[in-house]
Amino acid sequence: ALVGLKERLNEKNEEIRITYTSILVKALIPALKEYPLVNASIDMAAEEITKHQYYNIGVATHTEDGLVVPVIDNVDQKSLVEVAEELEQKVEAARNREIKPAALRGGTFTITNTGSHGNHGTFGTPIIRHPEAGILGVGTIKEKPIAVDGEPEIRDRINFSFSFDHRLIDGVTAGQFME
Repeated sequence: ALVGLKERLNEKNEEIRITYTSILVKALIPALKEYPLVNASIDMAAEEITKHQYYNIGVATHTEDGLVVPVIDNVDQKSLVEVAEELEQKVEAARNREIKPAALRGGTFTITNTGSHGNHGTFGTPIIRHPEAGILGVGTIKEKPIAVDGEPEIRDRINFSFSFDHRLIDGVTAGQFME
């Protein structure tokens, strides 16, 4: 369904390329609203938990100089096309070493798409960016056999992983968020 959605969106929109990452960034918002502790942070010094009422999504970006995480502010208030356009601009600025420091701050949740870098079969555990409470890891889309109504079929599949701060989020909440 994700592959088909991306193809349909790109057929309709010739101005900006819609990526899997931009779709997933936008798709995070309903889940973050339903599970506010996932969009929270903990301040150990102040002994406070802050449930953010805004959705600033960091996108881990590979550059020649290492990892950079541009932040798309207020994703809930932007269209998918706006998210895709801003993401493309910030990723390009990061890779060209032109991104402003302010564009790297204020994230409330991060997504890392290792699947967008080649057709490797490995997948790691993403590390949470302090003070955020979680990070979503996205793997490569690959054809895999699955059971559909008791019959084997080959379908596109994608793996996700979710690293979370267990001081804020328990395993049940993490599982529900991932569903």
